[in-house]
Amino acid sequence: TADSSEHLNVAGDEYTGDGDEYDSQRDTVTVVRIQYRERQRLVEYIDPTNGEKAEMEQSKWDAIIKRIPMAPPSRSFSRWEWKQAFLGRAEIIDENQPDKNSSTFNVITGHWDRKDKRWFGLLRSMIDPQKYANKWLSQTLHIINSNAKGGVMAEAGAVDDTQSFEDSWAAADGVTWMKDGALAAGRLQPKPSVQMPSALMSLTEFAISSIRDVSGVNMELLGLRDANQPGVLEYQRRQAAMTTLAKLFDSLRFYRKNQGETILHFLRTYIAPTGRLVRVMKEDLVQYVPLAMADDTKDYDVIVDDAPQAPNEKEKSWAVIQAMLPMLQNADLGMEDWVDIMDYSPLPASFADKIRAKAAAQKNQGPDPMQQMAMNKAKLEAAKMESEIAENHAETQVDQLKAAQIAQETRLKPMEVAGNLPPIQGIMP
Repeated sequence: TADSSEHLNVAGDEYTGDGDEYDSQRDTVTVVRIQYRERQRLVEYIDPTNGEKAEMEQSKWDAIIKRIPMAPPSRSFSRWEWKQAFLGRAEIIDENQPDKNSSTFNVITGHWDRKDKRWFGLLRSMIDPQKYANKWLSQTLHIINSNAKGGVMAEAGAVDDTQSFEDSWAAADGVTWMKDGALAAGRLQPKPSVQMPSALMSLTEFAISSIRDVSGVNMELLGLRDANQPGVLEYQRRQAAMTTLAKLFDSLRFYRKNQGETILHFLRTYIAPTGRLVRVMKEDLVQYVPLAMADDTKDYDVIVDDAPQAPNEKEKSWAVIQAMLPMLQNADLGMEDWVDIMDYSPLPASFADKIRAKAAAQKNQGPDPMQQMAMNKAKLEAAKMESEIAENHAETQVDQLKAAQIAQETRLKPMEVAGNLPPIQGIMP
C-alpha cells in the first residue's frame, strides 16, 4: 500500500515490440520500473529440533500458536523488505527483487529536496542563471534582427534610373550617379543604426558568470584563472572551493559505499555460484582463481580509498618521493625497493613491468657476481678501517699510560735523591 511503501527512484523505458508481435499502428508503451519497501512483521524463535535461531512471518506464527499449546521462546520484530514492480499497461509485481535488504538504485547526487522528494546536484542551482543568460542573449538577437543593418533612404526623384542605383549601391567598385542637387538637398540618407542598451551586455556577462559562481566551483579549481597571483593564494582558493563542495564529495563517498554493498551482493548471489575465474596479482605473479565467497559472512566494512595507480594519486605520491630522493640516495635500497617506488612514478606501466621482470629474474638467478665482489670488497675495506681505528685507539691508550708513568716517576725521583744526602752541619769557608 502507499502508506507502507516508499518509492526511491523511477526509471522509464519505451517498448515498441518486435518480431511477430510488432504492430506499426500500436502506440508505444512506457514501462516504469519501481522499487519500494514494505514493513514486514517477523518472529524470531528457538527451533526445538536443533536449538538454533529461526525466523517466521507473524501471520504464520500466530496460526501455529493456536494449534500448539506450548510455544518456544520467541520475540516479535519488524523489518523493511524491498520489492520491485514494472508498471506499463498493467501492473506487474516482480517477486525476484535483486536485493531484498536494500535498493539497487543508488543516487550519486548530494542534496535532498524535502518538498519535491528527490535528489538534486549542482545543475539545479545553475538553471536560473542559464535562463537569464538565454533570455538576454535572445533579446539582443531580437534587437539586432528587428532593426536596420545598413541600407539607404532615397526619394523617388533623387536618381534617374532606380534599377541601376540599386545595382551599383552595394557594389564595392561601382559608381552611383545621382541627380544634380540631390545630395546637397539631403534627398539621400542612410538608415539609422540601432544603439544597443549599455546595460544589456553587462547583464548578460553577469548571468554567464553566475552560472559558475552559484555552483561553488571557482576559476582556480578549474585551472582557468588568468591572473598573475601568488601560488599560495591560488592554493587557498582551491581549498575554499573544496570546502564548499565538501558535502558533494561526502555524498559521493557514501554512494560508493552503498554501491560496494550492492556489488558485493550481486557477486555473492549471482556471480560466485557460476564458478567464474578472477585475475589476482600477488607478489608480481598473475594467476586466475575461482571466485569464492563465504555465504555466512554478515558483518563487513566497505572502505572507500583513492586508487594507488590513479593518475592524480600517482602525481601526488611522486611529488613526495621526489622531495625524499636526496635522503634515499645514501640508503641501502635494493632493486625490489626501487621497483616499488617505480609503481608510483608517472612513467608508463609497461616500463615499470619490465623493471619488475628484471628484478624478479635477478632474484631467481641470485646476486650478480660483479656486484657481489663489489659488496665483498666494500665489506673488507670497512672491516680494515675498523681494525685500523681500533689499533690506533689502543696505541693512543698505551701512549697515555706511558706518559702518566713518566710523570709519576719524575715527581718521585727528587724526593729519593734528597733522602740519600747527609745532613748539612755548617758553611765551610
